Amino acid sequence: LIVDRPPIGMMRSLCVLAPLLLFVPSAHAFLSPLPLSGSAAGRSAFLSQPRLTSSPSFGAAPKGHRVAGQRGARGLLGAVGFDPDDILGRMRKPARGQEVPAAPPAPAPPRQEIPVQAPSEEKGELGEEEEREWGMFKLLTEGRWDGVWQTYSEMGDKESEVMAAVEMAPAPGNAEALMMAHELQPPGGGEVRRMPLAQLSPGKLGPFSVVGDGYLSGPSVLRSGAMSVEVCLRFGDGRVRVTFFHAPVWKKGQEQMGPPDGLKVYRVMVAREALRGTPPSFKTEEDAPPGENNPSFFRGVSPFKWHARWGGVSHTKGVTQGRGRWEVEELDETASWHGRPRGDDPNTWCLRLPGGVLVQCPHVVRPGVAETYRVAWLPTDERLQRIEARVIALKESEDGEDEEAVRLLPPAAIFSSFEAFQRLGNLPEVPELVDEEEYLRRFPPDAAL
Repeated sequence: LIVDRPPIGMMRSLCVLAPLLLFVPSAHAFLSPLPLSGSAAGRSAFLSQPRLTSSPSFGAAPKGHRVAGQRGARGLLGAVGFDPDDILGRMRKPARGQEVPAAPPAPAPPRQEIPVQAPSEEKGELGEEEEREWGMFKLLTEGRWDGVWQTYSEMGDKESEVMAAVEMAPAPGNAEALMMAHELQPPGGGEVRRMPLAQLSPGKLGPFSVVGDGYLSGPSVLRSGAMSVEVCLRFGDGRVRVTFFHAPVWKKGQEQMGPPDGLKVYRVMVAREALRGTPPSFKTEEDAPPGENNPSFFRGVSPFKWHARWGGVSHTKGVTQGRGRWEVEELDETASWHGRPRGDDPNTWCLRLPGGVLVQCPHVVRPGVAETYRVAWLPTDERLQRIEARVIALKESEDGEDEEAVRLLPPAAIFSSFEAFQRLGNLPEVPELVDEEEYLRRFPPDAAL
C-alpha cells in the first residue's frame, strides 16, 4: 500500500489502532467513514450512526451499565500511553490539504408571531355552568351521611353489611372547598376508622357529575385494574348510593394476555344513608317515622307499586347534547324500564331490594359498547326516582404509530339522566283471559250497554 505523504498524526493513529483489530471486538467500526466537519452537527451525526451501536463507546457509561469492549480498549490504549479521547479527536481532524469549508449555517425558520391573549379581569373565575354545578353538588352532598353499606356478590348474595358515614364538611383553611371523608365501623365492633379521601372545590369536582337531584361518579379505574361506577339518588334527608365494580375477564380457553375481552360484574355496594345522626334501620324508622317528605328505607313495598301511571320531569346531561330539562306528562310503556326488573337486554344484571330499590347494570361490559347503568327508587309510595348512566370502556384508540400495539382509551361516561316522577294513578284495566261462564256472569246478554 503506497500512501502519498500521509499526515504524521494519521500514521501514528493507524499504528496504534492496527493491533486493536485483532483483540478489541468491533474495533473496525473506527475505520468507517467519519464526518470531516468538527461542528456539533457532525459530531451528533457520528454518534448517532446506527452501524456504530455495537462499537465500543469511550464516553462515560451510566452507573450499573457496561459497554461492550470499553474495558479492553481502554486497557490496551492506556498500556501504550495514549489517551483514547485524544486519538479519537485527532482522527476526526481533516488531513492537510483536504480542509473542507464549513457548511453555511442553515437559515433560521421564519419567526412566527404567537397571538397572546390580553389579560382579562375574568381570568380564573368560574363559568356559569361550573358555578351552577358546584352549588347543586353542595346541596346534594354537604353534611354527615350516616348509613348502612351492603355488599352483594355476582350471584346477588349479600356478602357483608357495615355501618359507615360519609362526611362532606368545609375544608380547613378553605371555606369554599369541601373535604370528603369516610368513617367505617368494622364488623363486630372495634375502633372507628376515619379515612380522608379528597378535597373538592368549585371547578374541581373530580369524577363527580351532577344531574338533577342525583350524581354520577366515574367511571374510574382502580389500582387492581377493575372499573367502578357510582350513581346516587337523593330525596329529602335520605339518599341511595350504588357502586358497581367490574373486573377484566378473558374468553374461556384463552391466555390472560393482552387487553381483556370484557369487564364482568363481581361486586355491587348499596348504601342507604340519611342526615339523621344515626344510620337508618327498621327500629329507628319505627320509633321516629321519617315524615311525608323523607324516605322510609325499610318499609314494605309491593312489586305492583312499580306499575302505575307516572309523570314529572327529566334532567339529562350528554357529551354532545349538553344539559336539558324535559317535562314528562306521562311515561309510556317503552320508557317504563323500572317495571321490567330483568331489563330489555340479555346482558342485564339486576337486583331488586327491599324498600323499593331496583338495580340494573351490564353483566359484562363489552369493548367499545355503550353500556347502561340504572337505579330506580321508590322513596314513598307516591314518588319514583330514576337515574341512568351510559359508559363506554375498552375502546381502542385510533391514534397509534405502532400497528402491532393496542392502546385503550380510558372509560368515559357519555350520557346521564335523572328523573323525578309523581304517581298519577293506576294503570287502566289490563285485559285478562276468562272462561265463557265467567264472561256471561260479568256481562249478561240482556245488560244495557
